[in-house]
Amino acid sequence: MKILLIKPSCTVYKADPTLPSATLPFGIAYLASYLLSKGEEVMLIDALSEGIENIERFENKTKIGLSDEEIERRIREFKPDIVGITSMFTSFYLDAHNLASIVKRINPGIKVVLGGAHASILPEPSLKDKNIDIVVKGEGEITLWNIVRALKEGGDY
Repeated sequence: MKILLIKPSCTVYKADPTLPSATLPFGIAYLASYLLSKGEEVMLIDALSEGIENIERFENKTKIGLSDEEIERRIREFKPDIVGITSMFTSFYLDAHNLASIVKRINPGIKVVLGGAHASILPEPSLKDKNIDIVVKGEGEITLWNIVRALKEGGDY
């Protein structure tokens, strides 16, 4: 099974003068390591850090990170069965939901899994997004592996 794990770009709105910085994507790296140890094919995209110099300014917001077009290109190229998206901060949750919509626009059959602190704190509102299939609360290594296994075996995830 092909699994793509993504840390999204970040959007800062007009009233917030701060800009996010590049940080190591430990969460998705731990997930990738665990899935690789189980023999799965995994790819990571750290959209914020990889595109930290790409700053798009709009009337009332600033987006930092890889463009939606670049992320879409990479998703199309890898052709994942599952896309895991981390949303570490509620202030950036819209970026995760935007990314989920991009994935579903490419292929509605791709399973989208949302994890991270935002998903753990607010799982029910996250699941109201029709583009998110599964929300993982808490640490995700074993849970994501169980989801992958269930999907491979045609079971209930």
